[in-house]
Amino acid sequence: MAADSDRKLSASLSGYHEVHFVAGPPADSADIRWHLEVIRHELRPPLGILDLAEGHAEAAGDAQLADALATLGHRLVETLDAYERAVEALDALEAIGRERATPTG
Repeated sequence: MAADSDRKLSASLSGYHEVHFVAGPPADSADIRWHLEVIRHELRPPLGILDLAEGHAEAAGDAQLADALATLGHRLVETLDAYERAVEALDALEAIGRERATPTG
């Protein structure tokens, strides 16, 4: 079980709201959120370009290329959706951490 713990993600929800790998340095939720936002920001512009390229491929009669571009666009949208869910999960973790850090009594 100790070997498994080296590979598993652990979350410290009391006080510091840190999320870290056992073997690596801690990263706070602000760092994680920043990385998620960067990825989301980087994925949005290609969607418009892919949509335009798909339209050009369709107009040129290249159904194979249009289909491939559409598939790539759909996969990027799915990726953006996954990152949105990751941000929601991070929000939930932060809420749990705040709740547990609040003294009861």
